[in-house]
Amino acid sequence: MSWIRNPWGRPRVLVLVTVLYILWSIIPVAVAILFAFNNGRSRTTWQGFSFKWFTGSVGSVFHDKTGVSQALCQTSRKLRIILNQQDSNRRLPYS
Repeated sequence: MSWIRNPWGRPRVLVLVTVLYILWSIIPVAVAILFAFNNGRSRTTWQGFSFKWFTGSVGSVFHDKTGVSQALCQTSRKLRIILNQQDSNRRLPYS
């Protein structure tokens, strides 16, 4: 009951909730990054560490020229749209 009487005490519950939220946010990203280096095609079982999805000759990210060029094209198109919208927001209404 002393924590009710002292509202300026250490916020233990806030620290616990913050740590749990950060773990809840980071663990799925870490698992996705880990499985990007999986040796097999399975997304549920670990089959060994490998760089084949990035450097292999078949099905790799960097050897698929159409996929990389399409991704770059879409990214540049989206950035251009975002930058144009931000630029139009800065203009004066009567200029």
